[in-house]
This record gives sequence, structure tokens and C-alpha cells, in this order.
Amino acid sequence: VGLAAVQVAREVAEVEIFGTASSSKHSVLREMGIDHPIDYKALDFEEEVLKITAGEGLNLVLDAVGGRSWKKSYRILAPSGHLITYGWTNMIRNGRLSWFRLGAGLLTLPWYNPMSLINANKTVSGVNLGRLWNEEERMKAMTDTLLAMYQAGQISPRVDRVFPLSEAAEAHRYLAQGKNIGKVLFDCNL
Repeated sequence: VGLAAVQVAREVAEVEIFGTASSSKHSVLREMGIDHPIDYKALDFEEEVLKITAGEGLNLVLDAVGGRSWKKSYRILAPSGHLITYGWTNMIRNGRLSWFRLGAGLLTLPWYNPMSLINANKTVSGVNLGRLWNEEERMKAMTDTLLAMYQAGQISPRVDRVFPLSEAAEAHRYLAQGKNIGKVLFDCNL
């Protein structure tokens, strides 16, 4: 989702893009258009963003990590900034749901109320495509837009690795270890 968002953002606006990943992925992220890759394992992304932006923050933050990350992402928003949450990967450890991480995450969830959002001049929203399957017209419009961008050569998914279907378990391990930069696919003909 992150790399796709970078490509779409580059097509629709002149933007400066920040992204978090381990430092081993930074050269690829720069090639993909990320101006400021931040190693979330070695640095606090909140501190880094505020340092790079001289305390001004960001206009838009996409957060798939969840838990405490949502609080940090909210704090790095500039006035009139928008936080979009679309996942909670932080509750997964070694490829499995961690009940401890889930419980800790639930205890640290941020609570937003309309008055605090108004006073901070910030917005927060969430996206769950699984809840939009019955919204056929809305989904078709979004899909048609992305397909048109793809056909025009404006966006292109980055395929990291292709596994034969017989190596499905290895493919899942590869994903769980966070080794991929882009999509991992199965070739059913191998």
C-alpha cells in the first residue's frame, strides 16, 4: 500500500514524501520516490519527522502499524493535517497474532473526540476495504481510476519476488520476516 500511495501521490501533486522502513530498504525506497526514508528500528519516526520539518509536521499521514503508532502519527500532523489509518500490523509478531501485543495495543489506543479534533485542526479517518464490498459503485469508481493510471503508465506495482505455488509456506515466511519491498506473487505454472 505504501509504494502504491507514493506513486499515486507523485502523479496528483508535487509532494515531499516520508516513509518508514528498515535501513536495508532505503535505497529502493529512494528509487521509488521517497524523499525521507526513516529507519523505524533505529530512530523514532516522530522525532525524525519533526526534526526534518522544523516542527511543522506533515499534511497527510498513512498508518498501517496501529497501536502507539497512531498516537505518534497524530502528533506529527501539521495544522489541518489528516491521519488515515488502514491496518494494525503491530499486533503481529513472527507472522502470528500476538495476544499480548493486541492487549497492549487496545490499552494504548488513542481516543479522539470532535472538540479535540476541532481545537487541533486535525482529522482522523480509517479505511477497511473489506467493509466496502457492498459499495459496488464506489469500489468500481476507485478501481477504474487506478486501472486508468496503470494503463497510462503512471503507476506500476513493484513485484519483489515470485514464488511457485508449491513454496507457499516459504512465501509466507518471507513476508512475515519483512524481507519484501513490494508485492510477493505466486506463479501457479511453476
